Amino acid sequence: MSQIGLQQLFQKKLNKLWIALIIVVVIISLLMAVIIYRDYYISDVKKIISNLEFFLGEINQSFLLIENYYNTQMERFFNNIYTAQQNGADEEMLIKQIEYWENDLIKLNLDGLNIEKINYYFIDQKGVITATDYQKDFGLDLSEFDNLWQDLLALDNGEVLLRPLDNESSTGRTRLYSYLKLADGSYFELGILFENYYPKLQTQINELTGGYQASLNLYSSDFMEMYGTKQTVTEAEKVLFNKSLDTEQLLSQNRSFFEKDFYFAYNGRTGTRYIKLSLVNNRIKRYLYILFTFLLAVAFVILYLKDNFSLVIKNLIEPITIISEKMEVFDPGDSKEINIQRSKIKEIDQIRCSFLEMVDEIQASYEQMTAYNQEIELVNKKLKSSYIEVENLSTNLERMISLITNLGRTESINEDDFLTQLLKTAARVVPETDYGSIYLYEEKYVRFVHTIGHNKEKLNQVKLPKHKFISENHQIEIVKHIEETSLEGFEKEKRDIFMEATKPIQATLSFDLYMENVAVFGISLDIANESSKQFSSNAIKTISSFKEIASSFYLLRKYKSLQKQFTRDIILSITKMLEIHDQYTKGHSESVADLSEKIALELGLSVEMGEKAYWAGLVHDIGKINIPDYILNKKAELTNKEYDIIKKHPSWGYETLKSSEELDEIAKYVLYHHERWDGAGYPFGLARKEIPLISQIIMAADAWDAMTTTRSYRKALDKEEAIRELKDNIGSQFSPKVAKALLRVIDK
Repeated sequence: MSQIGLQQLFQKKLNKLWIALIIVVVIISLLMAVIIYRDYYISDVKKIISNLEFFLGEINQSFLLIENYYNTQMERFFNNIYTAQQNGADEEMLIKQIEYWENDLIKLNLDGLNIEKINYYFIDQKGVITATDYQKDFGLDLSEFDNLWQDLLALDNGEVLLRPLDNESSTGRTRLYSYLKLADGSYFELGILFENYYPKLQTQINELTGGYQASLNLYSSDFMEMYGTKQTVTEAEKVLFNKSLDTEQLLSQNRSFFEKDFYFAYNGRTGTRYIKLSLVNNRIKRYLYILFTFLLAVAFVILYLKDNFSLVIKNLIEPITIISEKMEVFDPGDSKEINIQRSKIKEIDQIRCSFLEMVDEIQASYEQMTAYNQEIELVNKKLKSSYIEVENLSTNLERMISLITNLGRTESINEDDFLTQLLKTAARVVPETDYGSIYLYEEKYVRFVHTIGHNKEKLNQVKLPKHKFISENHQIEIVKHIEETSLEGFEKEKRDIFMEATKPIQATLSFDLYMENVAVFGISLDIANESSKQFSSNAIKTISSFKEIASSFYLLRKYKSLQKQFTRDIILSITKMLEIHDQYTKGHSESVADLSEKIALELGLSVEMGEKAYWAGLVHDIGKINIPDYILNKKAELTNKEYDIIKKHPSWGYETLKSSEELDEIAKYVLYHHERWDGAGYPFGLARKEIPLISQIIMAADAWDAMTTTRSYRKALDKEEAIRELKDNIGSQFSPKVAKALLRVIDK
């Protein structure tokens, strides 16, 4: 039997392997291409078409919902605007009503479409914009836009023109414009500018189509571009759109092997819309490119390995295997010497020498790393300790900031709540603290506000005289076994209660806060008797910060109290001036104010809202300052012109009060206090929940005082007649909820 060399035998076997490998790779690649196209691509397209039909229907419903909702809101608002103008509201008052309505509408987020801006426009009879909050369009002549201007000319007074959603080409924002013809023949326009809606649609399309490149285009009834890539609609595409509109189906057209266009049309409330979606199958492209690249790479690897593999096997496999075995059992911590026989091949011998050198270096590095590791462990322990310290400082700082934040809320925060928070924060920030207490120096006795560890209720039973409890030292001090000195001169029963209520302590850190040389409160932080801790110098520095915070709190309370009293005195002085001007309102404003506050509290409103009702009631007629005396004090029936002047006093009162930051909210309540529940009031004809609750309360209180007070032109009604009159007007003039609360107040 003839024999061949190992290298020849191995080479012969490898040649057969290369040929078989090439055949297998080619067959698999072809099968993958066919399967991807037939089973994946075709089914994927069907799935996408099904998703698109649903999605395009959703777009239709979404646009109809958005248009119907906001157009309905604007129709309602336009009716209010038209009514207000007929009732004599000037442009400035209309703008105020627009801003009030804008604030409510802009909070809405319908279908994920946020309102970015609402702009108004006043347009004269010639089509020129004469007033707007979008100054870029000031002076724009709408008569130059023939189609729009003809639609506006066709409107009757009070009639509304609603427009469909469209897209602003300069900013890419979605917008909705509507128009109202006013009683004087001029026009009023509102434009709602939404955030760009197209990216949302494009994102949804991308999610539906997966690995496809999708491009969405929307067109209006005249095939004008609304969203998309600014593509012009061809005549052939118009035919497809019209066919889709007639059949109510999604139509498609292949643009190339990888590209497909879909067409869909529908009739909306404000006209026809057309939607075009272009899909490019990037996924199939990528698969084919990857497959082709893979085939090229495989062919190159096969050719390269075929020429070099035999030589690699012959010269490298055996000696490298020996080295690999040595490396596998190599232990850098083992100092035993490694021996490898020299090779006859120069390169392999160089690898052997390099390996032995590497072993020596690794063993040396291992020893050095072991030493470094020990040093690092020590450093890590120190860093961990420092980190814990820094973390504690950061936590304490956050607690201090939280406490300081409450200084700006001195009117709303209760004194006891602030002192409780002060004690809790101090106890956390001063780490030595085990127990603590904070107490107010009241008229005769000490009242414990909050305690930590001690029994507050029992301590307050003792009734410690404050003159014995106050420290004569105004500084922060540390006292040892403070209970021994605190109870001197007390009878045994009180001493027993005190000792039972407190924990045994060995040291106390405390101070008393003085304001204008009068002790206000004291705070004590205690260390338990069995503890080995002591208060550090840092604890004294920290508690001094809390003393400054508390001092600032009481100074701010005093300042805001004086400021509030000053405002109260000013308003009372103005009210007295009105009584001089109008002989029939003497005492009326104060009566309305008192009754308004009682109604507010009866309705369950907060004390703060009750005060607002009081002040709004006190100044509700302040606008009458601008009405001539002969009208205010007229005994005969008022003429229509005189009554129109009277009806302006809520607006005049609003203008008088709104300039004050303190009275800005009160001004709004005054503005609407003659609005009726049924919408027949003035100046804007608001109805039901459109009227602020405080304004509803003032309306009822004002009417009750007027009915039960004698005037020169009529006698006062007795209580039964006034109640009957009040009940007869529930649901028309008065809010049912407010009127019922007023009746309960009257019965008390």
